[in-house]
Amino acid sequence: MLKDAVAIPSNYENGAWQISLTFNNKGSDLFTKVTREIAGTGLALGIFLNEKSISSPTVDSEYQGKGITGGRAVITGYFTQELATELASQLRAGSLPK
Repeated sequence: MLKDAVAIPSNYENGAWQISLTFNNKGSDLFTKVTREIAGTGLALGIFLNEKSISSPTVDSEYQGKGITGGRAVITGYFTQELATELASQLRAGSLPK
């Protein structure tokens, strides 16, 4: 499923940070399927840890019909370094054992 989540500086926003996600093969296939279904709809991809929502990103319309492929994705937004690092840590803590 999720292999890693890391906070990195954004290339697009001055001073903003983002979270880089890497999935194993099974996680990549599932992520592609889910993102294909919700891309461009305005629906959010709910991310939960211990039954609590920790993030709810949407998937841009450019991924309609194909989803996000390749086992990698980025959660963007107006994250500070602290918030991006915290979310990445929460995502790693909630990932399934390898």
